[in-house]
Amino acid sequence: MKIGDLYDIEEIVKQVNVFLHIDGKDQTEPDFDVVIRRVRMRFNQHYGLGLTPGQKLTDDDLEMGTSANNIQFIIQTAQDFVDKFSGYNMYVRYSGYVKVRPGNISCMGFDENDFLKLMKSLTRVQTYPESWGELIKTKLPAVSNKLEKKLIIIMLVCDNLGLNEIVASIAEIMYYGGKV
Repeated sequence: MKIGDLYDIEEIVKQVNVFLHIDGKDQTEPDFDVVIRRVRMRFNQHYGLGLTPGQKLTDDDLEMGTSANNIQFIIQTAQDFVDKFSGYNMYVRYSGYVKVRPGNISCMGFDENDFLKLMKSLTRVQTYPESWGELIKTKLPAVSNKLEKKLIIIMLVCDNLGLNEIVASIAEIMYYGGKV
């Protein structure tokens, strides 16, 4: 076994989908607002949170209420996925084997440079655009069910939940995949 064997991106995506409660129907649903509602409902039920629409996991009142232990578990698990995505990105840079490429989904109809600029802007809190999801979600139904689409769905769900560090780590993978 090699270290690189621990960074199977498809396995990481499966694990994140289980954590977030994203299922196969969500991958093919044309209305992304429906996806968000369903995922939030399953996420709320599983973790016992009571998130209201638009509420993020990082809201202070969640950290102090009865959900505090669950929030701590969720944030720790999210950090584990940031570590896995970052490790995958490091391994890709080391090995030169790039599996995730925005070109595989034709940059979702965006100009390649604009798509890569968006991905780069998502990698830093100082440049993180608040409404980036609105740009992406309308183009998502036209994209075939590839690994890149699954990653973008994870990014959109994580953005909606306030797990921006996961968004940033995936955006970095997408950005690098578009540069090599």
